Amino acid sequence: ETFVRSYDFANDRKRGPHPNPLIPSKVIPGLDMLEDKYMSKYPIYYTDIHKKPPPSPYLKQVHDENICSPRFVRSTLYTIPTNSNILSRTKLPLFLHVQPLAEMNENDLPICIVDFGQEEGSIIRCKRCGVFVNPFIEFRKSGYEYKCKFCECVNSIPDHYFSPLNSNGERIDLEQRPELWRGSYEIVATKEFIEKHSITPLYLFLIDVSIPSLKSGLLATCVNAIRNTLEAAYADDANTRFGIITYDTMIYFHDLTKEEIVTIGVNDVSDEYDMFLPL
Repeated sequence: ETFVRSYDFANDRKRGPHPNPLIPSKVIPGLDMLEDKYMSKYPIYYTDIHKKPPPSPYLKQVHDENICSPRFVRSTLYTIPTNSNILSRTKLPLFLHVQPLAEMNENDLPICIVDFGQEEGSIIRCKRCGVFVNPFIEFRKSGYEYKCKFCECVNSIPDHYFSPLNSNGERIDLEQRPELWRGSYEIVATKEFIEKHSITPLYLFLIDVSIPSLKSGLLATCVNAIRNTLEAAYADDANTRFGIITYDTMIYFHDLTKEEIVTIGVNDVSDEYDMFLPL
């Protein structure tokens, strides 16, 4: 069953900041007690040595070596069950929190910028699955081919990217190729790529509106962050589009189709196991 209700968006903004700001110790109980433990254990977090990252507030300095920083990708589990049956028996959620443009600490190892050139097809990626070149690919045939770690497809190396291998099977230009030993790097887009993939910026916000979220100040913090994000986005591109989904014990789809929004129509979907998008 689906029904519509209204939300007074304009008056909500006039109310000002939430009286209970986000308090980390309420969101993560016992967080204060962990500071000494993690700061002494991980003064510098090396991604290729340390397997399980500390909680985000105590991730002070990150060195990206082969594996990307947990600021960008963080898993709910760092000991992964071998099959789905074991995972279901643990009753633990398995998902990745991906935030590719997360704010970095000034002491973090900076992100490298890689320029493969502006020629068509100059960016190195797997011909089958499209994965970009990374530290886990396996070079073969004296450096003329490489095997993709994701789909195991064997790809040819273009002439402009070729380099001989040393006795350990590593490229002799490895130190000059950060894409082969860094977990995160940025690629200078080609003109062809920009023309093909240039689209209107789209944002979809999923917000926890449950009672614990309201009491801890998490909801108010999310609303302010979203407001600042949209103001910055519209300043860069007036064609920016966005959508809002909120949830507690049900899922709420918000109707933002009107040009002048004073009240927002909300479609409540109570069956989260067979959910559909109300139109």
